[in-house]
Amino acid sequence: MKISILNSFAGDNEKDLDTSGEEGRAQAAKLVGELIRSGSAVFLEREVNGETYTYRVTAYDQTTNKLTIRLDSSQLPDVEIEHKPRKNAGRKGRPLGPYRTRHTGTISADAGRVVSVAPRSGG
Repeated sequence: MKISILNSFAGDNEKDLDTSGEEGRAQAAKLVGELIRSGSAVFLEREVNGETYTYRVTAYDQTTNKLTIRLDSSQLPDVEIEHKPRKNAGRKGRPLGPYRTRHTGTISADAGRVVSVAPRSGG
C-alpha cells in the first residue's frame, strides 16, 4: 500500500508499506489510524475506465487488508467495492437531511493510491 502524506510538518512524504505480511499490515493500521485521529483527511484515489474516483477513508482493517470508505450517492459501488447500506437515521432515530449519507463500503487497500492531507495550521 502506498500512502502519500501531503502538507505534513516535515513536508510531503510517501510511505510504501508491504501489506502482504502481518508486520506490514500492523504498520499500515497504525499509520492510517494515527492520520485519521490527528484530523488528517485520508482518501483513496483509483482509476476506473479512465476516470479517477476519490473516496474518503474512515478505517483500515489489518486482518482483511481492506479500507472502509464512505460512499456518496454519486459514487455508485462497482464490483470491487463491498457496499454496506446503513439505516437512514441519525441520533435518536431522527431522519438525516437529504444530502447526508450513511453508506459505506470496503475495498482492498491495494486498489488505488492512498492520500492523506493534513489539516491546515492556523497561520
